Amino acid sequence: AVTGLLVAYIVRGGSRRIKKGMIFSGVIHLLVMSCLMLYSLSEMESATDDQSGEPALEEQLPETWISQIQERLQYFFMYREEAVFIIPMNTFLFLLGVRMMRAGVFYANERGQSLRKILFRIGLWIGLPLNALVFVSNDLVEFV
Repeated sequence: AVTGLLVAYIVRGGSRRIKKGMIFSGVIHLLVMSCLMLYSLSEMESATDDQSGEPALEEQLPETWISQIQERLQYFFMYREEAVFIIPMNTFLFLLGVRMMRAGVFYANERGQSLRKILFRIGLWIGLPLNALVFVSNDLVEFV
């Protein structure tokens, strides 16, 4: 709902505001995700290999219904943080869809077909190498 309201306001402003909104939301998303990735990588490096201090999953789960509710209330914002983090990404993708629709990518004519072919080729050139990373040794790409 938040993304829809934000996008409705941006789209009402025209193509220039859509472009600015895409740049802004894309940069915000990349910054937030980069900071989270760097934080998690630093936590992984600082953690020791000794896992004996962590309780087992069964020990972490609440035993009663009331204790489960208490835990959910205690960690309310932690459980909802993903919804906040994805707002810039959703905004960017929504605005990208608006621009693609206005460009005629989804029309059943020659222009739409040629645009879809170009997007298909771009997707293959980006997607195939990324999928090939599955076959690369972990020693070469430990961070992936």
